[in-house]
Amino acid sequence: MVKLLAVRNLLQSHSKRTIWGWLNTITNKVDESRIKDVGPDRAAAEWLLRCGAGVRWKDKESVLKDYNSLPPGGFRSLLIEEIDATGSCIMSVGFPHLRGLNHLKKLTLHKCNYLDNEALPMLAAV
Repeated sequence: MVKLLAVRNLLQSHSKRTIWGWLNTITNKVDESRIKDVGPDRAAAEWLLRCGAGVRWKDKESVLKDYNSLPPGGFRSLLIEEIDATGSCIMSVGFPHLRGLNHLKKLTLHKCNYLDNEALPMLAAV
């Protein structure tokens, strides 16, 4: 009986991870039309904040971590200078968002459990 419960618990935990992985993949999906509409910095900020990361704009002191605090306008004037992705759900599938971030000086990838080796070559574009 104990063995059956252990197997059932293992299957349930695996199912949960699969569901979260699927949801995180959707959250990381790149929307090229959004990048064209608002520019690479705003689109990347939206992606990063949805995934639980933070961004610091050029010439600003504080790191923005709340998606709802994104400014409603002035998309092209805000440039990302720093990304703190500590503990976020960013995945390699979302790394094309980093293309075009010409003012990025610091990128922190700490405890990013969904990040895999496929993301490493994409860092060269940053």
